[in-house]
Amino acid sequence: REAHLPFRQAHSIVSKTVNYALANHLAPADITAEVLATVSTEVLDSPLELDETIVQAALDPVAFVNKRTGIGGASPEATQAVLDQQAKDIDADEDWLDKANQRLTDADAQLKAAVDRLLV
Repeated sequence: REAHLPFRQAHSIVSKTVNYALANHLAPADITAEVLATVSTEVLDSPLELDETIVQAALDPVAFVNKRTGIGGASPEATQAVLDQQAKDIDADEDWLDKANQRLTDADAQLKAAVDRLLV
């Protein structure tokens, strides 16, 4: 995102970076802006020049999760919002079920009363 690359180019660079890291036994923390610059030359005409802090932030799993704030996102806030909505939905469903059960109980009582009137 920071380099404003088309998705396919960015995906290709990431894929090649992962393959490079695996081939060179690099842990995620070992992937640097320099590694990205080297690998990106296979996709772009020139090396990708990103600040090291941007690269490390992109590799930080906590930052990755916390950035997903949209509906259904993985951030704690987004997750809590979904849980809160689900709790409200469950409460509404339980209320509906209680009322439906009461209507069934009332209908059963009315049916029994009608049968009793016919049998008398």
